Amino acid sequence: MENMPYKWLTSPVMLHSSRKHECTMTPEQCAFKYRRWVNWYVADLVKAVLPSTSLLPPSASSSRPTPRAWLTTLAAVRAFSYPDTHIFRWRSPSLGVCILLGCGFVYFSGVSLGAKPYYWPNTDTLSYGDSPPLATRSGYLSLACLPFIFAFGAKANLLTTITGVAPEKLIVFHLFAAWVMFNASAMWLAGVIALVAQAWLTFMSLPFVRHRAYEFFKFFHLFLAVAIFVVFLFIHVDYTLTSWDYIIAMGAIYCTSLL
Repeated sequence: MENMPYKWLTSPVMLHSSRKHECTMTPEQCAFKYRRWVNWYVADLVKAVLPSTSLLPPSASSSRPTPRAWLTTLAAVRAFSYPDTHIFRWRSPSLGVCILLGCGFVYFSGVSLGAKPYYWPNTDTLSYGDSPPLATRSGYLSLACLPFIFAFGAKANLLTTITGVAPEKLIVFHLFAAWVMFNASAMWLAGVIALVAQAWLTFMSLPFVRHRAYEFFKFFHLFLAVAIFVVFLFIHVDYTLTSWDYIIAMGAIYCTSLL
């Protein structure tokens, strides 16, 4: 089985690739290569700040008596939940959601672009690696968004069951995670088939397209997401470190939404 050739995946196929690596360069060069934020062998361990639904208004209230302090706190939170803005025909999310999304944008931008170098100073005689630090960081941030895209996008999902927040209120996080994933992926053009499918999924989700041809959008959104994007993303990441864990988590979330 180990000697069986795989056209698309590296053989032998495993769940995780190894982190073991021996640096043969000088101590200074090894220290430079293994610095935090540029170390390829722990790149998947970078933690992402996840969107929160705590500032969304609850869809139902409890009939039990509620302490006054809690009511005051809830009222303050709701102050960030209800106000929105109409710009032409577009209705913005609530102020609280905009603040959360803004914090997420700053975080993702900082993690991707804050650390340097963006590219390895490779020469003809010295190679730090084939994957530039910028591509590695943005790639794993992009991959980490995948489970949340499906979690926030499904009509029937655990988040709605747990929080009581309607799926229509969660869709803004689905869109945000999708755009973050696409922009992070586009920082380094690799996995072209998956990236093209992702570009279609992202741009065809714009309101003026989705509202004009919803059935067309719905069919191709599901078809491209499952049949093309996820399949070729699975092949592209090729069990590198823990990359398949995110796809497995996405599959579990999607299957749960079908129950």
